[in-house]
Amino acid sequence: MRAPLITLVALLGASQASAEDLTPETAAQIRRDQKKADERILKAHGNKKPQEMSKEERQDYFRERAEAHREVLGKHGVEDKDFARHEARMNKDERAETAEAEARLSAKEQADAAKKAEEEDKAKEKAAKSKEPVIQRGFDEAHPEKLDGEGLEGSEPVPVEQGLPPDEPGPPPQSPLQ
Repeated sequence: MRAPLITLVALLGASQASAEDLTPETAAQIRRDQKKADERILKAHGNKKPQEMSKEERQDYFRERAEAHREVLGKHGVEDKDFARHEARMNKDERAETAEAEARLSAKEQADAAKKAEEEDKAKEKAAKSKEPVIQRGFDEAHPEKLDGEGLEGSEPVPVEQGLPPDEPGPPPQSPLQ
């Protein structure tokens, strides 16, 4: 009889401790995760406002939203009731600390996103530099361009010279001081 009672007291104490141990950073992270979940669910429902949804859609939306919020709280090890109690009992200073923590998290996420985008751009540039250019004759492979009378009956190919003719002098040499 005493073992279940002690276990019950320990569990109640643990749940109260988790509500009291919420830091502004943890509360800010929970809020951000819940906002992301809300955005994901709203997008899945066509970005409609709940007023624009049918009764069944609205029920599904709110059910999915509540489930997502529970998952977020479970991920952080906090119960829904404890988090709501913590949010209700926060004073102005705690609310300001939580808002600052949210701003820091947002800035960090933006910096991480910018860094990731920069790395992707560098990878694309590197890949573009490593590729050899594709030389295509004509508009496409089905319609190649015929050069120098190529493929015409009774014509002989015109010789194509490369470089300067041997009897003409090249450009004047440049001095290294220029």
